[in-house]
Amino acid sequence: MHDHARRAARSRRLRLTAALVCGLSCLLLQTGGSSVLAQAAPPTRTEAGRRDAREVESYLQGLERLRSGCGNAAWTLWYSNSYQRWRERKTPALAMNYNAAFFQTLVPAPASLPDTLRPRLDDAAGRANGALRESAGAFKELADYINAKDYEGDKFKKGDALNARLVELGRACHALHATLSGLYVEMAEGLIETGRARAARPDAVATMVADWRRARELSVELTKGPAAQMTRVEALVGELSTLSDERRRGTFAADLQGGGGSLERFYDKVLNESVAVPMRKLLREAKADRKALAEASADRPRNAFWSVRGEIDHQMPDAILSFIRGGR
Repeated sequence: MHDHARRAARSRRLRLTAALVCGLSCLLLQTGGSSVLAQAAPPTRTEAGRRDAREVESYLQGLERLRSGCGNAAWTLWYSNSYQRWRERKTPALAMNYNAAFFQTLVPAPASLPDTLRPRLDDAAGRANGALRESAGAFKELADYINAKDYEGDKFKKGDALNARLVELGRACHALHATLSGLYVEMAEGLIETGRARAARPDAVATMVADWRRARELSVELTKGPAAQMTRVEALVGELSTLSDERRRGTFAADLQGGGGSLERFYDKVLNESVAVPMRKLLREAKADRKALAEASADRPRNAFWSVRGEIDHQMPDAILSFIRGGR
């Protein structure tokens, strides 16, 4: 886009922008160097196992892109969608920015994964990628429609239909986000289990895994939303707060002195700062204001329960896998 076009775009008060990311990434990568592999000796069991692990980890990264894309779609297209408010003249301007990231082609889930898991991965990834692909086209069409002020000619008829479909896709992506999150955890568990044997410090990995499983109990309880047992939640938050302090100031104190690394990320940045601290704050606020708990537990994108679950289910296992690869 030329400079004058950029300035004109920024000057519009009624504006939707659509950035479409249709990249080839982890899910599309095939094993390269086929001619060399054809001439090489058959891989040993150890070599094959490592190759399988790399393939699964690459696929896991692609799955995370889809999961993140669904979360973004749920927020932008459904929950924070301001089209209707602008349509009813409750807001003077409409500015929605949406980056739709999807894959041009999806490869099947790796053959080394369990037979019970692969079909569920293929199904969920296919539905998520299809929804994101459709949302990209529909959003671009709505952006062009509004930026051209075509609504003045058809009295918003086409815009209303496009926006209604985007809201539907946003809601669908919200459900798919939860499905992909569960599948991500299953895949991460398998990768961690197979990687523990080659870790430089298997004892530290075992401790991290045990602590993650304890945190997962909180995540599972939070999935119940408003039906979560708050006495159980409060007890788990207290245990995890104590656990975080013990690990940071005792078990791994020497490791954390230098700063950085997967252990600091796991215990300080995630378990402490992103799980224990915000949950203690929320529990205090909930005792003073019941509305705070209702807001935090509602079935919608980016609320407090949703955010904490994401830290436990994705950031913690990712830190464990990083530790297995790097040893710190």
